[in-house]
Amino acid sequence: MSLLSPCTYCGARDQGKNAWLSWAWNRADNTRVAWRQKLCRTCVATNLAPLLVEAQQEPLNCPVCHMTAGDAMDPVYVTYILPGWGKEQGEFATCGACAVQVRQRAMQGGELLPDRGLGVEAAASTHTATSVWDALGLRPRS
Repeated sequence: MSLLSPCTYCGARDQGKNAWLSWAWNRADNTRVAWRQKLCRTCVATNLAPLLVEAQQEPLNCPVCHMTAGDAMDPVYVTYILPGWGKEQGEFATCGACAVQVRQRAMQGGELLPDRGLGVEAAASTHTATSVWDALGLRPRS
């Protein structure tokens, strides 16, 4: 219950369970960074929901400033569990400047997770291009 475990972002103690969010991104040196937060409904509504809505509408645009990120893309990934829902994932094509803002919110009150030692692949999809083709019974030419 969140009465016993406050929101790590704002400190609120409300009825019901908190959502669990794990944010991840890759630094310029390709090291993966991940932070975990436990957020109340209000903080999910202000920190996560707008990003998810914007990413669903325009997946290749920055969900904060709405610019086409293009070559300046600095993506942020999130895995989240909302009470009563299953595990979900989000990918945000943030531009460099907006990625800093999103990452600062992801770190506020969060817990730094240990390095999994996988680098760039850790934050990316768990399906490699080859495994997706293999699952379809197709193999790309080398």
